[in-house]
Amino acid sequence: MVEGGEVNLKNVAAIFMGIALLVAMTSWAAPLSTGELHRCCLYPTVRVTTAEAGGSGTFLWSIPVEPGRFAHYVLTNHHVIESAIKISEEWDSLKKKEIKVERRQTVHVEFFQYRNLSEPVGTLKTAADIVAWDKDEDLALLKLRDEGQKPDVAKLIPQDRIGTLRLFQPIVAIGAGLGHAPFPTTGLITSMVDEIDRKPYMMGSAQIIFGNSGGGVYLLETGEFIGVPSRVAVSFRGFSAIVATHMGFFIPAQRIYGFLEAQGHAFLYDPAATSYEDWLKAKKARKDLDPE
Repeated sequence: MVEGGEVNLKNVAAIFMGIALLVAMTSWAAPLSTGELHRCCLYPTVRVTTAEAGGSGTFLWSIPVEPGRFAHYVLTNHHVIESAIKISEEWDSLKKKEIKVERRQTVHVEFFQYRNLSEPVGTLKTAADIVAWDKDEDLALLKLRDEGQKPDVAKLIPQDRIGTLRLFQPIVAIGAGLGHAPFPTTGLITSMVDEIDRKPYMMGSAQIIFGNSGGGVYLLETGEFIGVPSRVAVSFRGFSAIVATHMGFFIPAQRIYGFLEAQGHAFLYDPAATSYEDWLKAKKARKDLDPE
C-alpha cells in the first residue's frame, strides 16, 4: 500500500511473479546433468550383432534371481536379429509328417566401457538368447547369459505418463549408428500419429541412421525411455535415394508394453504380474500340455 490507500500495481505484480516463479521451480524437475544423461541414456545402449547383421539395443531390465545372480534383458528390433531366426519344414519321424521347426542362433551384445565419462575404450561382449520376438511389432527381447550385476539400466516411461507426451518435447536418440560406438543426437517430438504397416509410430527430429535401429529415444528432461528407433524416411529421386535423417520413426512405449504382455514378460515391468519363477513354471506346464 502507498499513501492515500492506493494499491501499488507494480509491487503486486512483482509479488505474483515471484510466487509463480517459485511454483514453477518446485513443480518442474531440474534438467539432468551431463553425468546423469550418460548413466541413464548412453551407458545402457548396446551394440547387438548376429552372424549376418547388427544394430543397437537397450539394456532395460535387470531382475534379481538370487543373491549375486540376475536375469538381464535387452530390447531391440526384430529386424536387427531376424537373420538369427530360422523357420523350416522338417520331417518328424515320430509324427510321420512335415512340421515347422524354429531355431534361434546365439546373438551377441556389446556393452561399451568408458573413461573420462565419455571416451569409449573397449567393449564387454556377452552371448544372449532370443527369448521373444514379434515380426509385426518389429520388437525382440534378448536375455543375457551373463548373470553378474550390471549398473546403468535404462528406465522405461511408466504407463500412466505415456499420455503426457506432446509435440515440441526435447528428446535424445542414442544408438550404434553405422556400427559406431553409441552416440546421441537431439531433437523434438515432431509427430505422434504416424501409421506404418498398420502400426502406430511416433516421429522425432533427433537424427538417426542405419544401425540406430533397436536403440533408444529418451525424454531429455527426465532421461526416461519412450521408444525404439526403427525407421527413417527415404525419398527416391530417379536412381538416387535421399535419407531424411531428421525424420526418424520410433516404436512408442505403449507398443513395448503390449509386446511384453503378449509374450508373457509382463513381470519385467509389473510387480503384480507373474514372477520370473512362476512364469518359468507356467511355461514348462504349457510345454508339457502342448509338446509341439
